[in-house]
Amino acid sequence: MCRNLVYLALVLVFCLASSMSASTIIWVSGAFDDNGDGEPDDQPWMDLLEANGYTVDASFRSQEGRTLDDDKIAALNAADLIIVSRNSSSGDYDEGEEITQWNSITAPLMLMGVHISRNSRWLWVNTTSLPNLSDSSIDIIEAGHPIFAGVPNGAQITVGDVGPTTFVGITDMGNGTVLAQVEGEDATWIAEWETGVE
Repeated sequence: MCRNLVYLALVLVFCLASSMSASTIIWVSGAFDDNGDGEPDDQPWMDLLEANGYTVDASFRSQEGRTLDDDKIAALNAADLIIVSRNSSSGDYDEGEEITQWNSITAPLMLMGVHISRNSRWLWVNTTSLPNLSDSSIDIIEAGHPIFAGVPNGAQITVGDVGPTTFVGITDMGNGTVLAQVEGEDATWIAEWETGVE
């Protein structure tokens, strides 16, 4: 994995560590093993979080996160953070009332894959355009945001060594704030919405 991408992941873990203590993170995932090594491809992320003192609840891995009921919604709302892994299929989280249920969650939620955010899924962004770009660099828009703590001003963050990466093909996040975008492209890398904002 690209050293810069690992660095960004460590920055994100450091940011989480500075804002939460002994926190419970619910990991939502399809638990796919695309590389065939016998474990879900997102297991290293969970291991990294646990190694940094977080409790990672994997009870929403695989089938559990695909349909919600009152008990599951209560468990999600009780978490300190929910991470929806990129190792998920966006079509598994948008049946019937699921869009409304997921968008009504009150706990902080980090969506690691852009496919679920589009207007044909969770309706976070008004686009279905998801360009796959290679050798992309991050243009940090909100350098003062806590997720960029420790990142030197003007730092070049790239994902060139991991192949094409999928982005949201617009920079208009509606009521959200673009924190970083793809340098030289009309594509969002990281966006944030305040609690309760639709």
